[in-house]
Amino acid sequence: MKISKMLLPDNGAGSRVENREIKNMWAWQRKWQGGEIILNTGLMLGYNRLEEKDENGKAVYVINEEEAEIVRRIYREFLAGITVTRICRGLEADGIPTKLGKTKWQHNVIKSILTNEK
Repeated sequence: MKISKMLLPDNGAGSRVENREIKNMWAWQRKWQGGEIILNTGLMLGYNRLEEKDENGKAVYVINEEEAEIVRRIYREFLAGITVTRICRGLEADGIPTKLGKTKWQHNVIKSILTNEK
């Protein structure tokens, strides 16, 4: 019986992927420590991204007070022991839309807000 090489795993592939992920993680950490704001999107609850860029060509963000109050509420409730599910339901019950204007809040959005260091 002949075994095809296509069926055998490349033992080095996993470690190459892992090494790349570690390098990316360190690169992001160095940028963050250097004061560079790294965002995947301009949609961050509590902030508005301005059209213009700063003198270094980087995006400029300003606080959106109305949305910032929603973020404060999420932290207050979480620190008071309210679960993420109940926070979502409370925001929905009070008719508070997400950054994208949706009426349904997702768990991952609340968790992202709570774990975002920015």
